[in-house]
Amino acid sequence: MSRKRQEGIKKNIERTVIIPDDVSKGGGKPDGVSKTSEEESEDDVE
Repeated sequence: MSRKRQEGIKKNIERTVIIPDDVSKGGGKPDGVSKTSEEESEDDVE
């Protein structure tokens, strides 16, 4: 039983990780925000 429980927890974690990915890909806004912050960091490095 503990094995099944661990598998269920792992699946829940995988789903939690997958959901933000789908949201950022489908939303587009989070992607644009992260790209903007990346550009800002590059400017800071220069």
